[in-house]
Amino acid sequence: MASGPFEQHSPSGWQQPAAGTAVGEYWLDSGPALPLRTWQRKTRFWVILISSIGGAILVAIAIGALVLGLVFSHFFTASGGVAVDCASGTAAAPGGVVAERTPVIIFDDRGERVGSTTLGAMIRADDGCRLPFEVRNLRSGNGPYTLRVGDVFAQTVSEGALSAGVTLRPI
Repeated sequence: MASGPFEQHSPSGWQQPAAGTAVGEYWLDSGPALPLRTWQRKTRFWVILISSIGGAILVAIAIGALVLGLVFSHFFTASGGVAVDCASGTAAAPGGVVAERTPVIIFDDRGERVGSTTLGAMIRADDGCRLPFEVRNLRSGNGPYTLRVGDVFAQTVSEGALSAGVTLRPI
C-alpha cells in the first residue's frame, strides 16, 4: 500500500482487490436520450429582450433617484418660532421687545446673510404661544446658523434643529 499524500483509505469491511484484477467502477448506464427542449430555443430571444428592458428600466430608476436626491438634498426649509407671552403676544428681552412682524435674519457659519423673513401671527399651543417664521430654500451644509430676531437677540442653532422647527426663547 502506498504512503504519502495519495494514501488510500479503505472503509471498514472493504478489501483491496487481488493483484491483477480490475478495479470495479460504479457508473450508471447512460440511459435513454433526454427529450429536446425546443421551448428554450423558441423563447431565448424574448427572455433576453425582456430581461434587457427590465435591466434598463432599473438603471433608469436608480439614476433618477440619485439625481433627485442630489437636487433636493442641497436645500431645506428653515422653520420655527419665538416663544412669547400668550396674553400680550410679545416677548421681552434685554435688547427690546419681540412682536409680530419683527424681522428674522439667518446667517450661515461664515456670517453671510442667507435668508430673511418676519415673524407671523401668534399661534397658541398646549406648550405655550409663539410667533412663527419660515424661510424656504436655504442651502444645506452651511451650519450652524445664527438667527437674529430684529435688533433684540440672536441665537445659534444647528441645521437639523432649524429644519425640524426650532423654538427660540429670548433671555
